[in-house]
Amino acid sequence: MAEGPDPRDKPLEELEREITCAVCHGVYQQAKLLPCNHYYCSTCIEKMAAASRGRPLHCPECRKETSLPPGGAAALEAAFFVERMKDVYGKLAKAEGKVEAVCEQCSAAQSVAFCRQCGDFICRRHCPQDMNIICWIVFFR
Repeated sequence: MAEGPDPRDKPLEELEREITCAVCHGVYQQAKLLPCNHYYCSTCIEKMAAASRGRPLHCPECRKETSLPPGGAAALEAAFFVERMKDVYGKLAKAEGKVEAVCEQCSAAQSVAFCRQCGDFICRRHCPQDMNIICWIVFFR
């Protein structure tokens, strides 16, 4: 029986799948951990909670019932490892010359950097002056 291509043949694509939210299909923004250890964008969790109309929400992956803490998605534990994966992805994409990301702050401009502090691909306009050293560590051209 023939098997599909080995995902290890394309590590950048595999990593890209790992940093893509299953709800919005975008790069994770402020990823938060649900109690079941699956993670989603903070805004995606808030939207799921709003859609559940006060009832416990269900994890899209495992369907486990989850109630958000009083502070909502913001009070959930941050998925710091996702931010690290985004950082690694940015470095690998630069090394392979495959960076075509748009700014995650305005979604309009071509990104020129990956900010290690906020974990976003950003354009020149959204890199504050006091963060230049951090922002330009991974410079895309």
